[in-house]
Parts: sequence; C-alpha cells; structure tokens
Amino acid sequence: MAARVGGAAATGALVAGAAAPAVVVAGVQAMGFGACGIVAGSTAAGWMSSAAIVDGGGVAVGGLVASLQSVGAAGLGAGTMVGVAAGGAALGMLVVGGTAAAAVALDARIQRCRECRRHAEQSAGPVEGQWTVATEEGVGNVKFYPFSSEESSMTEEGCGNVKIYLFHCEENARSFFNGLLVACIIVDPSGREIDHKDMNPCAVNTIRTHALQNPAGNWKVVTEEGCGNVKEYRFDIAENARVFFDGLFVARILVDPEGKEVSSAGQNPWAVSTVRTQALQKPGGPWKVATEEGPGNVKTYDFDVEETARVFFKGLFCSRILIDPSRKEIDHGGWNPWALNTIRKTVL
Repeated sequence: MAARVGGAAATGALVAGAAAPAVVVAGVQAMGFGACGIVAGSTAAGWMSSAAIVDGGGVAVGGLVASLQSVGAAGLGAGTMVGVAAGGAALGMLVVGGTAAAAVALDARIQRCRECRRHAEQSAGPVEGQWTVATEEGVGNVKFYPFSSEESSMTEEGCGNVKIYLFHCEENARSFFNGLLVACIIVDPSGREIDHKDMNPCAVNTIRTHALQNPAGNWKVVTEEGCGNVKEYRFDIAENARVFFDGLFVARILVDPEGKEVSSAGQNPWAVSTVRTQALQKPGGPWKVATEEGPGNVKTYDFDVEETARVFFKGLFCSRILIDPSRKEIDHGGWNPWALNTIRKTVL
C-alpha cells in the first residue's frame, strides 16, 4: 500500500512537472505573445514598442521580447520539456520568475529613459553652453536634445536616425545616457565629446557627423567614401576632429588649421593619395610634385609648404619628381626611368 502511495506521489509529481511547460506557454500567450505573432493592444505589444524605442528601432535578437515571442509561437523546446519533467514544477516557476524579473528590469530602464526624455527639449543642433544628447531615431533622422545646465547626450535610434537630447542638469543627462541601449555620445557645454557608447561604431560615426561638425571650423577630416568621392568634415575643436577621425574605417587624413596633414589612415593607399590630391593642394603654391600617370600624361600638383608636398610625394606609386620653389628637382621616385625623363622634359 505504501509502495502504491509512493508511486502515485511520484507519478503526480511527474504529471505536474510535465504540465509546467503548458502553464508557462499559456502565461506567455496570455500576455499577447501569440502563436501567429504579437497581439495588437496587448502587454506584449507595449513591450515590443518600448524595446524597439530603446534598442534603436528594432527588437534585439535573443532579447526578452524576442525570446518570449519564440515561446508563445512555438512553445518550449524538447530539451526544456525533459528538464521540466525531471525537475517537476519548480523549473516552471523558475522560468516564470526569471521572465518576470527580466521584464521588470526592462520596463524600469525604459521608464527611466522616457522620464528623462519628457524633461528634455529638442533643438536643431548642439546648443552652446549646454550639455546635449544626440540620437539617431530612424534612417538619417538626427535629433538633438539640449540640457540647459550641465550636460547632453546624443544617440542613434535606428539607422541614420540621430537625435540630440538637452537636459537641465548633468545628473539628468548622465542618467539618460547611462540608461540608453542605443549608440550615443555625450557632449559637454563647450561642445566636446566626453563619452560614447559604440555598440554600433557606424552609428556612432553617423552621430558625430551630425553633432560635432562646425562648417566654420579649421580642423578638417577628409575622406574617400567610394571611388573618387572625396568628402570634407570640419571641426572647431581638435579633440572632436581626432575622435571623429579615429572612429572612421574609410581612407582619410586629418588636417590641422595650418593646412598640414597630421595623420592618415585606411587600408587603401591609393584612396589616401586621392584624398591628398584634393585636400592638400594649393593652386599656385611654390612647391610642386610632377607625375606621369599614363604614357605622356604628365600632371603637376601645387603645394604651399614643403612638408605637405613631401607627404603627397611619398604617398604616390607612379613616377614623380619633387620640385622646390626655385624649380630645382630635389627628389624623385618610381621604377620607370623613361617616365621620369618624360616628366623632366615637360616641367623642367
């Protein structure tokens, strides 16, 4: 009799454990994570909307919302079913409890961001003397939120959707910045970037392009973004120019207010040469680099200082000569002596 009671108890525990997955799936589906997708107007729909805002316009793969929708649509996997059956209903409680805790944490983070955003003001760009948060909230949609006392942050909330948030005090700006899950930078009242989150470095570069540039700035970052497509970005603060330069992946050079190249980078040396051709020349300058770029095709590039002319000269691969202001050849390069002679006959 005792054996029967014990067996019945064991069977009951097994049945309860096996039923736990159904309870978990039913609970998840009741929240709106349905077999055919998230139910409009449900708790799940609200969570998905909030998560999309925080995660930059999409729902993160492997995140809470995506995981719950997977459970609601397909149920728990076979491995989970076996584990629940072996461990009884306790595992089902663990799943429910873990889900609830994660949901509370996500909701708290979203609400904190929303609360800070409600207190923020939007502007067309960084405001002098204020901290700013910049975001990208959809493709190319850059927004700025100024904070009228101490601090601001900038984020990318969707591809190209940059927004800037301005706050009334440094604490609010920092709280907002720290609570964000999207790419963002924080800018102090002097316009300097002091921190960033680069979970998506391309998004951070998009933000910097919109938020840190100053058309009247004397610091320049010049890039080639596609064959022959040379672009120039201007900055009034050296630190901002440098951080923008360091964050790029394309061929580029950094040029100081005197017009001198102070740094270069990129995997394509030909692209860097193209950038220099357009960025460092000064028509009528006394220093010249003469090249042959194809049989008989001699070209001359003018520069105002020797340093810049030498940087351009050394970066080339074709036959070339370097000519000083007195029209004397002081250096030459290239493997083709016939090409060098052609250059000399043409320009000297």
